[in-house]
Amino acid sequence: MSQNEAAAPPQNEKAQTQTHQRLLGLLFGIAFGFLLQKGGVGQYEVLMGALLLRDITVFKIILSAILVGMVGVFVHVCLQRDCSLRSSRMRGHFHVVAKASPI
Repeated sequence: MSQNEAAAPPQNEKAQTQTHQRLLGLLFGIAFGFLLQKGGVGQYEVLMGALLLRDITVFKIILSAILVGMVGVFVHVCLQRDCSLRSSRMRGHFHVVAKASPI
């Protein structure tokens, strides 16, 4: 058996991982849709207000979803690698320092 065959995960594990990812995606999609409905984003008046630039509810929800997504991606990447968040002395900027990992 070569090194590539030993390093590759079995097909059963790969299929199981894909199934878990799809179920998590479905769960998060249902939760996100529920929260959109609870926030009233699906109402006709709110959507028309957003299109006419009179109601900013939709924009606030979109912005908060983008911010949560950014934090989620940052945490996910840092869990995959050994990351540290370092503060720069110049203007309070933060830098993510990731150690190189072998492929």
